[in-house]
Amino acid sequence: MHILESVRFLRPHPQHVLLIGLGTGALASAIQPFGIKVDAVEIDPQVVRLARQYFRFSPTGEVFAEDARTFLRHTDRKYDVVVHDTFTGGVTPEHLLSVEVVTAVRRILQPQGVLVLNFPGYDRGPKAAGTWAAIRTLRTVFPAVRAFRDGPSDEASGAPTNLIFFASDSRVDFSIPSDARFENQTCERTIRSFPSWEVLDRVPDGFIITDEHNPLARLQLPIAEAHFHAMKELLPAAVWRH
Repeated sequence: MHILESVRFLRPHPQHVLLIGLGTGALASAIQPFGIKVDAVEIDPQVVRLARQYFRFSPTGEVFAEDARTFLRHTDRKYDVVVHDTFTGGVTPEHLLSVEVVTAVRRILQPQGVLVLNFPGYDRGPKAAGTWAAIRTLRTVFPAVRAFRDGPSDEASGAPTNLIFFASDSRVDFSIPSDARFENQTCERTIRSFPSWEVLDRVPDGFIITDEHNPLARLQLPIAEAHFHAMKELLPAAVWRH
């Protein structure tokens, strides 16, 4: 997910990043060589083991094997950037995206720190209710929120996309030097292009997501179904039989 790697070009330059959701550890591996210390909180110890064993994940910071809400409640650490990337099984776990969780993230950010949320979904149309609820919730806590697609807009397709939100108490800007180093040409092309893929400047009025009122699982059903059908196309039938 190359757009997430753009965190290294945020101003001011981040020194300490927290990942909520580890996955393969690819993001940590991509940004650590640029002098960024990376901590991670991951609920499943097996995910941490597999990242180390098969994807050569080697953290420069600490890895906490616990639920993110527990970590946020008790940690006294401060971060320049928190990357919230917990998409799994077709949805973002609803208990990890409410105004209470976003407020807890804000508490552990340094001044001018940035929350980065990866949220697969729709940026328009009748299936975008979950996306609209998510960005309204972010804007309830943070005065500055920007959202980007992971590719150019194709208004005719109406297909889901990865949406990346950047939220902060101050304006979110990027500084990408002309001589910046990238892991490959695709990464460079994506990071230099994505500022033109900004979306969701305005969204319809509506509710925000709270612990008491959290319909996110229901609102994500369209993206969960799209994800399931995409996986059926991608993986051979033998995978599903076993």
